[in-house]
Amino acid sequence: MTSSDATLQALERFILDGIPLARAMQVSIAGFDGVHLAMTAPLAPNINDKGCAFGGSLASLMTLACWALVESMLRARGHECDLFVADSTVRYLAPVWGDLRAEARLAPGGDWSPFFATLDARGRAEAARAGRDALKAKLTQREREILDLVAEGLSTKEIARALDVSPRTVETHRANIAGKIGAGSVAEMVRFALEG
Repeated sequence: MTSSDATLQALERFILDGIPLARAMQVSIAGFDGVHLAMTAPLAPNINDKGCAFGGSLASLMTLACWALVESMLRARGHECDLFVADSTVRYLAPVWGDLRAEARLAPGGDWSPFFATLDARGRAEAARAGRDALKAKLTQREREILDLVAEGLSTKEIARALDVSPRTVETHRANIAGKIGAGSVAEMVRFALEG
């Protein structure tokens, strides 16, 4: 487990005692190093009719891992907060045929400082916003302009005309934006822009 086994065992017990679904899934915290939290569950109680992992179990494990990461960070700083998940999106890329494992960490370039500064100042904070802000800061001014135009529903050609650049340049910027913010589709780019 690492990072104070007793602390993690207490968090795991809190999850299993308070969330019957986690108990039924046989969830356990596999490790936490202060930055990255891993959570596991055996396949057997989480199997579907096809013999692979049930999508609901996968989504639940990922959600619990992210929740546990934030809860661990709060506990490490002595904060007692009511923590809840307000939003979650999952894309299933392939079936899982073995035991389940979810790993939670901040997005690349993410920083806990804004989250805790907001929490200290307001008594509440949103972890996702801190991650989105860090990702948005990686975008160039031109990429932010293009992201805003994509969110307005403009096509590549319309954006190219509006910015007086070639459609190929717009496509290159869109690919860079998608890579920087982890968007796999235009819909995800639009959602990122609108939530930011």
